[in-house]
Amino acid sequence: MIAPTTGVDIVRESYDVAVIGAGPAGAAAAYELVRAGLTVALIERDDFRNERMGETLHPDVQPLLRDMGIWAPFLESGALRSWGVRSRWGEAEQQTQSHLLNAHQCGWHVERRSFDRQLAHHAAQAGADLRLRTRVITSERDARGWRLNLSGSPGCGDEDGEWMIHACACVDATGRRAQLGRSQRARLLRFDRLVGIAGRWRCASSRAHLAIESAPKGWWYFAPLPPAIAGEPGSIIALLMTDADLCVRHRLDTTQIWHAALSDSHEYAMLETPGVPDALRVCGAGSQRLLRGEADAVSPWLAVGDAALALDPLTGSGVARALRSGRDGARALIAWHAGRGTAAMAAYEQALDLECDDFLHQRAYYYGAETRWSDLPFWRRRAMSQVRPDRVAMRA
Repeated sequence: MIAPTTGVDIVRESYDVAVIGAGPAGAAAAYELVRAGLTVALIERDDFRNERMGETLHPDVQPLLRDMGIWAPFLESGALRSWGVRSRWGEAEQQTQSHLLNAHQCGWHVERRSFDRQLAHHAAQAGADLRLRTRVITSERDARGWRLNLSGSPGCGDEDGEWMIHACACVDATGRRAQLGRSQRARLLRFDRLVGIAGRWRCASSRAHLAIESAPKGWWYFAPLPPAIAGEPGSIIALLMTDADLCVRHRLDTTQIWHAALSDSHEYAMLETPGVPDALRVCGAGSQRLLRGEADAVSPWLAVGDAALALDPLTGSGVARALRSGRDGARALIAWHAGRGTAAMAAYEQALDLECDDFLHQRAYYYGAETRWSDLPFWRRRAMSQVRPDRVAMRA
C-alpha cells in the first residue's frame, strides 16, 4: 500500500503533465512544471530502496540545485566534497585536475538512492503528485492528450492494482530505457554498447578525488561514497567500463575475473582499504540519442535526461546535465501549455542535436588520446567511430 507523498487523500484523474521517472531529470522537470502552476504526476517505478550507482557531481551542479531551492538541504545530506579528478589516460603517469579553479571550487560524491529520493520529495513538496512503486503499463493518445494505465496504488488506503490517469502532455524521464519514447516508435540512435560493471565495498577512506584509469579492455572509475545511513562507514565504488559483448566474452561480470582486472590498476594499489565486493552489478552506459517524430507535437511528449540523450560517463556531465535537461524540457512544455505553439519544443530538440554533435567530437578526442591499446577491440572500435551522423542526417 502506497500513500501519496503529498499527503493528500484525493486522487486526481487528470493532470497537465505526467512525468514518467523520478530520477534527477524527472524531478527537475516536475519541479519546474509545478513552479509554473501546472498540475503534475511524478511516477516512479520503485521507492528509492533499490541499489543505484554512486555519482560524483561536477561543481556546476551548484547553481542548478540553488535554482531548485534545494541547495541548503543538500549541504546537510552528508555528501562528500570532491576536490577534483585524478587520471591515468594516455600514459602511466598520474594527472590531476583540481576543482579549486572552478567558480564553485568543489564537486560532491553522493549516495544516489538518498540523493534521488531527496530531489523527488522536494518536487513533491513543491506540489507534484509523487507516486512511488507505480509502473506505466500502457500509454495511449486520445482526444484529451494521453491516457496512462498504471499499476500501483491510486491513493491513501487503496490496495495495489491497475488504474488510469489522463495528462495533456507527457515527459519521458525513464533513463536509457526511454520507455515512453520507444512505445511511440521514436527513432533511437545508438553510438556504442558501453556497460559499467560495478562493485562496492564498505570502508572508511580519506579519498577526495574521482579517479579514472584506462585499461586494455576499457577503463576504470573509482569514487568514494557517503553512507546511505548516518553513522555507517562509507564505501568505495569501482566500475569497469567496457562493451557489452566484451563483458560476456571475457566473463568480466564474474567476481574473480573482475577483481583480477581491478588488481592490475594503479588506483586499486593506492587504496587505503582494498576490498572485494559481495556482488557485482552490470548497468547500461551506452551513448544514444532518441529522436521524436514531427507528428508528436499533436499530443505532445518529450524526453529529458538520458532518455533524450545519454552520454558516455567519461564526459563527466552526469547529474548536472540531467538537471539542466529536465529544466529545459519542462520550460518547452510550459511554453506549449501557454499556447505559444511547438516552437519551444523544436528548439529544445535542436539544442539536444547540437549537444549530441559536440559530444561525438569530444568522445573521439578523449578516446583518441589513449593509444597504448589501439589494437584491442574496445579501443579500436572507438578509433573507428569518429565518423557519425551529424545533426542534418539525424533529422533526415
